[in-house]
Amino acid sequence: MILARSRGKIAEQQDRFALFNLGLAQWLAGGEVTPTEALELLYNAENCLYVQKHFPDKAARKIMGHGVQLPDLFDILPAEQAQREFCKELEIIRSLSLQILRNSSRMRQNSLAEVLAEHCDLPLDLMEESLEDVALARAIAEGEETESVDREEVLHLLEGQA
Repeated sequence: MILARSRGKIAEQQDRFALFNLGLAQWLAGGEVTPTEALELLYNAENCLYVQKHFPDKAARKIMGHGVQLPDLFDILPAEQAQREFCKELEIIRSLSLQILRNSSRMRQNSLAEVLAEHCDLPLDLMEESLEDVALARAIAEGEETESVDREEVLHLLEGQA
């Protein structure tokens, strides 16, 4: 996900960023996305620079700072301690995301439900696209680690299922 490609006013982009982070934190907590994949999807250098340059809310920059360090937790800390710190970091990201939404002038005028309804397709589209990227990357990595199979063997197996 490259934030620079997102459209709309900066305030709207920042709201979508916060909503996406809430979803990403949930995926991370559930193990659907790894910290390294989250770094590739969102917490990368290009997006960090975009957030720093364009998003007025300091909470957005803090989110990026916490997101960037997620993979490092598992590299430098013992597993049990890394997991505890990981959970703390996710809670901080959630809290900061909610803070952005509460501080949003649009949020003061509308309820969260109205904002979500107004943008329901955008965060979902971004999340679906990101998950597809993750799934494709995993499939490619898995395919590179397995033995090659003869084309005839695959066709024979497929014929047997038909």
